[in-house]
Amino acid sequence: VWRVESLEPLPAIADEHGLAWKAVESRFRYRDNPVVQVVAVRVARLPRVAQVPEIRRYAGCVSWVELDEAIDVSEAVPVVDDVSFGRRLGALRAELGDPLRE
Repeated sequence: VWRVESLEPLPAIADEHGLAWKAVESRFRYRDNPVVQVVAVRVARLPRVAQVPEIRRYAGCVSWVELDEAIDVSEAVPVVDDVSFGRRLGALRAELGDPLRE
């Protein structure tokens, strides 16, 4: 996770997200709070489809929801291989610096 408080480095990471520049600017200026969080996420493919019921509290504009029932991810396989993922993280570090530590 990177806390980005300037628009300046964001064009350089445009290939690492799917947002149009107008959406990036809008999110950056949301509620007059000039900051965005850039989160590196690695996606994994499940071995079988997981059915998740449509529940009202899951809907809306949210980044994360806590599911009522766990999904077994023990056999999930990363979609992007280790080398490619490392390269993409390196590109983010080169533009944004070191990520935040928790």
